[in-house]
Amino acid sequence: MRRLVSLLAATGIAAATALVAAPSVGAATDPVPSPTTGRTAVTTLPGIAPAIVKAGVLPYAVSPGKLNGVKLSPLSLTFSFPITKLTGGQFAGNIPNEIEHQGGIAFVKLGSLTKRIVVKDFTIDLNGGTAVGQTGTPQLIGTVTDGPGGVPDGARVALFDIDLSKAAIDANQVQVTGAQLKLTKVAGEALDAELGTKLFRSVIGAPIFSAKANA
Repeated sequence: MRRLVSLLAATGIAAATALVAAPSVGAATDPVPSPTTGRTAVTTLPGIAPAIVKAGVLPYAVSPGKLNGVKLSPLSLTFSFPITKLTGGQFAGNIPNEIEHQGGIAFVKLGSLTKRIVVKDFTIDLNGGTAVGQTGTPQLIGTVTDGPGGVPDGARVALFDIDLSKAAIDANQVQVTGAQLKLTKVAGEALDAELGTKLFRSVIGAPIFSAKANA
């Protein structure tokens, strides 16, 4: 663990905190007015953040997303994104079928000026749609930019399958806690292709983040 903490410092996660407010290329700088003050927070599950850092990849928040915390023992990262729109009818009680967000996460391969990929402007889609790789099951959809491998730049892509089997759903408060986000095949392949890694293919189908949405 001590080695991982040293690696974390050496690869610049601390610098990522300073970059939280800095929009990446192509990121929206003027947040869309939101009917809600809610946010969705995602936290890396055990073993995920160390593996990302060990692969030489630096993740940082794209504005208006935020890096809310870096926990060193065990190593984990928490990002959050403002909810901008609730649409698509009702999934359960007051929980809508679609929860839209602004902001995202950029992944950059350290030591390279070109190996970089951004996933942003997420939609929690509980009803299925037409994004690349999308199914009729709950998924997290996002826009992929900065030369993604395998999908068109700017495409809407199914990034994660949403596992609600262990989630607590409060339909009255429009809150979902403990949902797990499992990396999709199309997302894993795009991340590895752009970053020049083999990491993300190895965790396709595995839970990467625990998520809490509070609209």
